[in-house]
Amino acid sequence: MRKNNFDILRLLCAIFVILSHSYALLGLKDYELLFKITDNIVWSDLGLCGFFTISGYLIYKSLTTSKNIWSYLGKRALRIFPGLLVCLILIVISCSFFYNGYGIYWTQNESYTFLLNNILLYPVQWDISGVFESNP
Repeated sequence: MRKNNFDILRLLCAIFVILSHSYALLGLKDYELLFKITDNIVWSDLGLCGFFTISGYLIYKSLTTSKNIWSYLGKRALRIFPGLLVCLILIVISCSFFYNGYGIYWTQNESYTFLLNNILLYPVQWDISGVFESNP
């Protein structure tokens, strides 16, 4: 087992992003503590910069320790796509509870193309019509 602090730092960065987004989703971005102090920076800025810096280091380390580029790409695919698929399935299922559009959610083509387009990574489908349309 690796003994380092990268996991706790990445968790802290993720908490910064969640904290910042909670203010934005409530329409209270101006009330975020760091934004009030700096009048420019929000917690998610710090969280994303930190998270991507640490992740970039770990990904580079994986690249340099891999046998070849195909081994590296295989490891990246196995790291990314199973979790992405599970998240997309959970999103499609959970969106059915918040659907306010016309017709039945499960008969809408967008419910299925959301899953397919986003697992293929192109073209990215950002939303499903009738779900969270009135959110800020």
